Amino acid sequence: MSSKKSDLLYGLGEPFAAGMFEDENASIPWRYARGICRHFEHAPALVPTGLLGIGGYQAVWNLNHAKLVRYDYNSSISVDWKAFEEAISKTENPFHKTQLRRAQTELANWLCNPVPQRYAIGGAGWIHGIIHYERILDEGLLGYKARMDNKPDDDFFGPLKAVLDAVISYLKRCPYPFNQVPLHPARNFKEAMAAFAFCWYLDGCDSIGRFDNVLGKYYHGEPEAFDLVRELWTAFDVNNGWHAYLDGTLYPDFTELCIRAQNGIRRPNTGLRITSGTRDDLWEAVFDAWQQGNPTPSLYNDKVYRNALPGLTGIDGDDLDHYAFGGCTELMVEGRSQVGSIDAGLNLLEIYQSSGSEKAFYEALPTHVDLAVRSVVLEHEVAKTFRPQLIRTLLVDDCIENGRDFRDCGARYNGSAINLAGGTDTINAIAKERGLTGKFGNDDEAVDAIAAEMYGRVFDLITSRRTYGFCLPSVILLTTFAQFGHYVPATTGRDDGTPLTDSVGARQGTDLKGPTALLNSTAKIPSSKAVGTLILNLRLNAEMMSEGNRPRLKALIQGFFAQGGMQVQMTIIDQKTLLAAYENPDAYPNLLVRIGGYSEYFRRLSRELQGEILKRTEHSL
Repeated sequence: MSSKKSDLLYGLGEPFAAGMFEDENASIPWRYARGICRHFEHAPALVPTGLLGIGGYQAVWNLNHAKLVRYDYNSSISVDWKAFEEAISKTENPFHKTQLRRAQTELANWLCNPVPQRYAIGGAGWIHGIIHYERILDEGLLGYKARMDNKPDDDFFGPLKAVLDAVISYLKRCPYPFNQVPLHPARNFKEAMAAFAFCWYLDGCDSIGRFDNVLGKYYHGEPEAFDLVRELWTAFDVNNGWHAYLDGTLYPDFTELCIRAQNGIRRPNTGLRITSGTRDDLWEAVFDAWQQGNPTPSLYNDKVYRNALPGLTGIDGDDLDHYAFGGCTELMVEGRSQVGSIDAGLNLLEIYQSSGSEKAFYEALPTHVDLAVRSVVLEHEVAKTFRPQLIRTLLVDDCIENGRDFRDCGARYNGSAINLAGGTDTINAIAKERGLTGKFGNDDEAVDAIAAEMYGRVFDLITSRRTYGFCLPSVILLTTFAQFGHYVPATTGRDDGTPLTDSVGARQGTDLKGPTALLNSTAKIPSSKAVGTLILNLRLNAEMMSEGNRPRLKALIQGFFAQGGMQVQMTIIDQKTLLAAYENPDAYPNLLVRIGGYSEYFRRLSRELQGEILKRTEHSL
């Protein structure tokens, strides 16, 4: 056997990894391009499955069943370090073993991350994204090829052309519908769905933007539409896919179908845009979903985003109609942006505790914001140098026109989401320092004033900085609100090392004056300065979903949004059911709860997180 790293990797059945080491003197983009090209060259043609023609786990990038190196939307590649170690350990030839170790080390260096652990709050140089699905379905990949034909074969366009040609050649080997779409423009709803699904898999199963607008124009009441959409949502669940934003305006009948098709399915993290004109039947579809036990979709106040985005991000004009969310709920523009999501963050309670007083806390904040932002800039330099994103460079505007990689600010809009943890806990700690006894989330004027001041000052510090673009504050805590409390000493309402508050709202179980009080308090936070997005968890009694209570719930949410509230996500489960599930999680395999910015099966949560869900106040009107 040859001693070349590429030949050794081919021998292990790893064409992607092998391609990256064929020419170690080539530019980094060319090395990634050869990895992608070899993946598709060695991949068997898709075997149509299901209504969409494609499904399963990582259907596009799992074709060769390679283990060591795969495409990844976040870090360009993912490496299975355990499998790599096993491959090295099974290699008998000492020189071959050394060669494989060198390959492993080089990949590890490319994936290094300079964001310190202290500022890795829910993310560290992470990057969700949304490719331009609408343009792909309208033009087809052959239309993209036509745009590339007159570009030079240099170290930027050459790798892009090679990757696009590899994908096109692969699709031509596949049976219908994939030898038709996404090569050519979609001609009907089923082709549009198949093309959309393939491109979602090609992008690595991330977020999809305003799905109802993109697919709605192809929808004409096809009887199989519900099952097609439900099959896509099931693929999201299998692949831990991320956000889908529903516009609800252009094609409301299709929007309603999308909501109802997700019944009982955990992913995507669906959100619905709420305006003064949101139709009653969409509200009813949302309430039906919540009543049936699915805490999806969450609701977003369109007015807050549209008013704030031009000043904070420069997003305006027609592009405002394409703002959407990636990952849990990070702000981006579909097909037009690169937003670090989440790039870094601050544990506000840790900073307060180490400062010792409110005054010292505010004095320390600028230093921590600057350090977090500087670490993001360093991570961005590493990423654009060693982790080019060739798929997204092809499929996100305006990378081709600008002649710059997606990770090198080639997109039309570029920026960072900077996350905040422990905010409510810090508010309560400051309140205690001031001699107050109230807790945030109870419509207490004095405590709410602390919240408005603290968040306002932090938001201003973040938005005044720049990484490789705008900086947007967010409160998106996933399941990490527990671990971020593990190293923080006891504070008001919590013991040493216990979880922090799980959203921008009240600490679990401390909102004692009803949902209106909680929403009034949260609305005092200047959310228009934090369009990265501020997550609000709200748990309601199942009786709130009754026909008689639905108008009151709708009015409650509309009142919150009228005050400037940004987002709200519901969990509708009675305490008796939660207690039973806590005692025997496996007996409730499909019980869904809202956690961080997404939904999760209760049985999958740690015991600690399950306990935090139990502590949430169950509100009623």
